[in-house]
Amino acid sequence: MTDALNILVVDDEPSILELLSEYLRARGHTVFTALDGAEAIVVLDRHALDLVLTDMKMPGIDGLELLGHIRERDRFIGAVLMTGYGTIETALRAMKSGAQDYLLKPFKLREVHAAVMRAAERTRLERETVRLREVISLFETARALDDPADLDALYTQLGAVASRELGGLGGLVAFDEPSAGCWVEACRTSRAPLAGLDLQALGRAVRAGGELGTVWIGERQPLTVAPIRVQVRAGTAPEPIGLVAVVGIEAGRQRRISLSIAADLVGDALTRQVLGDRSRAEGLRWGARLPERGDRGARLAALYDRVDTLVPERGRALGHRAAGLYGAQGFTIRGLLRGQLPGASGLSDADGHALQEILLGVGERFDGEGSPHGLGGEAIRCAARLLAVVDRWDMLTTSRAYAPLLDRAAARAALEAEAGTRLDPRMVVRFLEMI
Repeated sequence: MTDALNILVVDDEPSILELLSEYLRARGHTVFTALDGAEAIVVLDRHALDLVLTDMKMPGIDGLELLGHIRERDRFIGAVLMTGYGTIETALRAMKSGAQDYLLKPFKLREVHAAVMRAAERTRLERETVRLREVISLFETARALDDPADLDALYTQLGAVASRELGGLGGLVAFDEPSAGCWVEACRTSRAPLAGLDLQALGRAVRAGGELGTVWIGERQPLTVAPIRVQVRAGTAPEPIGLVAVVGIEAGRQRRISLSIAADLVGDALTRQVLGDRSRAEGLRWGARLPERGDRGARLAALYDRVDTLVPERGRALGHRAAGLYGAQGFTIRGLLRGQLPGASGLSDADGHALQEILLGVGERFDGEGSPHGLGGEAIRCAARLLAVVDRWDMLTTSRAYAPLLDRAAARAALEAEAGTRLDPRMVVRFLEMI
């Protein structure tokens, strides 16, 4: 953490709020403001913060409750509590709620900055301690991995470690999947929509092997990326076949190095699995033959037809067409957003627009943290929500380059685990009943 901090100041008195924010900005900090706890929570969800300076007594959500919300989010954010009710009991309550320091009103401005810097330093030391433990834990997990079935858990751990270590709004792990002919999200720990992210374009950049560092998505939201390199064949150099990314921060060199180390640990573990699989041969992954790339569109369309009664009748034909196009990956997110729609010949303008929304909607998430628009729930077209379930089922039950294929029981459990986050929970239940 540098001397320049991202600080949220919360106080229900506008004059104090303005005074503190102007003073802290003059000291070189980036300052966000909120007049109450509810507004502060919105800011917390949208920005990567280093510290919160909050009044204790506020209407609605008070300072202590706000600190509870901060800690529930499992973020390393320093906290300084301001109060006009200075007692030993108040100080103890503040510290037990997660504050690193507190200030008694009225205070001098130089006391504010001193308290802010003390809290930031204490938080930095806490973060470094936990960071070391988590990196060691990831190293031990990766080194001990001897079963491909445990790879999904390893990816989830990588995403969580990367997110917490870099202090962003969440992590994403994805792989270049030969059976799909595209990049596929393996796990996400994000607490913010990756709106504007074109995973395919990002994946191509990773494959090209250039220096990525921090890229920008959506409305100039930073995304720090590191490749996951795997030795696919003995005697060859490791290839970038995956990526881990953290959203919400513009990382410096040291943080990018930390992210690369975490990615390399997982790449080494995956390399051991790839080279140690005796059933592998040319065209094989985890003992099962990869389908031809062109087959996936037909598979998705056939599976979609089996369950298309979950979609209103007027949308079924477009859903079938979208399934074939999505499986063939004959489009890009950026192209769709620019109106470049393959397979739209013979469609009216209205149907062409609906087909575009279905294809874009598959990349959204039911919890609203998807891409490209960050839509959620029923704001995503019904056909897109069903196609997302179909696509995920096909991916789980078809050979994956980065993880073993699952039998039906394990695939059902994996699909159910994503209900309500990635996938529409009611659609998952009905889909599993029908197949």
